[in-house]
Amino acid sequence: MNSIQLSLSPIADFNILKKNTWIVLTDIEKTPPHASIIQDGLWYSLRFKESKIGGELSGFTTMIIRKKIPAVLLEIDIAPTLSSIAGFYAKYNKIDIAKNITCVTPINEYLASIKLLHSDNLLLWETIQILYEKQLILRCMSCFADYSCYLIKKYNREDLITLLL
Repeated sequence: MNSIQLSLSPIADFNILKKNTWIVLTDIEKTPPHASIIQDGLWYSLRFKESKIGGELSGFTTMIIRKKIPAVLLEIDIAPTLSSIAGFYAKYNKIDIAKNITCVTPINEYLASIKLLHSDNLLLWETIQILYEKQLILRCMSCFADYSCYLIKKYNREDLITLLL
């Protein structure tokens, strides 16, 4: 298999993002897409320029709606825990490909810390595949994306370096 296929439903109300944990994929036309996370209504994102730690959900949704940014939102089945993802994002200032720090690094570290992943050194497609196979993806939603299925293409570390630089 060269890709992972996710069936999507359009998001009707962004307020559903206020509860639970959601992996958010933007730049969905690219391989790999950008991954950020919303946990209990707070948004976390690691980019080339900065790390966004615990931003208000309203700021995230306003940006998505105003710019009509296509996104895929994956609700993850995570039991309530005292462990917050904020500390994992606080470790990084920005993406650093030379140090193997990507947008999915803090997500993987968090998921590995609560025993949902066996490793914190996975590529985004590997993370999603494991969550999918373990049936930990509760819902797949989309906004500003005109398709009912989303394919996450597989890639390797060398592809990642080429694609991102």
